[in-house]
Amino acid sequence: TYEDDLFTKRVLSIIDNHDPSVPLFIYWAPHNLHSPLQVPQSFYDKFDFIDKDYRRYYSGMTNHLDVTIGLVIEALKAKGMWDNLLVTFSSDNGGPIYQNGSAGANNYPLRGGKMSNWEGGVRVNAFASGGLIPPSQRGTKRIGLMAGWDWYATYCALAGVDPEDTKAKEAGLPPIDSLNMWPYISGVNNTSPRTEVALGDSILMSTVVRGLVRSDGWKLLLGPIDQNGWTGPFYPNITTDWLSSLYIEHCGYIEGCLFNVFDDPTEHFEVGAQYPDIRSELHARIIDIEKTVFSPDRGVVDPQACETALTEYNGFWGPWLD
Repeated sequence: TYEDDLFTKRVLSIIDNHDPSVPLFIYWAPHNLHSPLQVPQSFYDKFDFIDKDYRRYYSGMTNHLDVTIGLVIEALKAKGMWDNLLVTFSSDNGGPIYQNGSAGANNYPLRGGKMSNWEGGVRVNAFASGGLIPPSQRGTKRIGLMAGWDWYATYCALAGVDPEDTKAKEAGLPPIDSLNMWPYISGVNNTSPRTEVALGDSILMSTVVRGLVRSDGWKLLLGPIDQNGWTGPFYPNITTDWLSSLYIEHCGYIEGCLFNVFDDPTEHFEVGAQYPDIRSELHARIIDIEKTVFSPDRGVVDPQACETALTEYNGFWGPWLD
């Protein structure tokens, strides 16, 4: 049994049994475009023209996702729900290019990939569809900034729900960083309400800010950043020999690496020396954002968790503390 087929069946069942006169929200997060690289044989067989096995699996997994999304869309249309529906699709990170290409992805022509703050790691595919999109806006493109977490405030606005986290506010935590994008998506506004996206990192299991992208295209990165390179149009391929984790750009914590990702989306040209004032502005803003970062106590690494998974749960994660 392929896990994502089970998820798809569940989504289809919910739609089939739903009363269209009642509002419906579904959050569906397919797992198949992730390690381990596995896919039903029929999807693997479609891509027998690809020499590199990793890439062949990844292509089959991508095709499987495309087919299952199509099944869900057809079910929504058959149920008569499409005309009053907003469907959004978004990745949570760029494709994984680490482990010498064995993760199967490719972010060409962008620099880096998943688990890095290069554009290949944080600039992702997204689209919105459904009958709720005004006809004049269908097939159009948005170039303004948007973060994956902006979907939260967007759907809250459409549902008439206040997105504020009152419990967090009472606990003294900073307000949510989520903005309603519906006026921008629907064409009511021509500019995105988001003016910046902070880029996080993890150091000793603590969350820190190590980058910032601004709505004018300026981007500053701090610290050491691995996956410092670009994949070709075909990656992994028969000549791939690149451990991306060993290729590190040392941007430093004072000056950082400055790019304009509107003019230079592939991040080939570091321009901090030419624009020192802009570099200083972004650096100061990163320090300011860092003051309100919420970094929860994630505990410490416990080898017993892995041991219990292997000995008691047949390789699956589960409770391991008495």
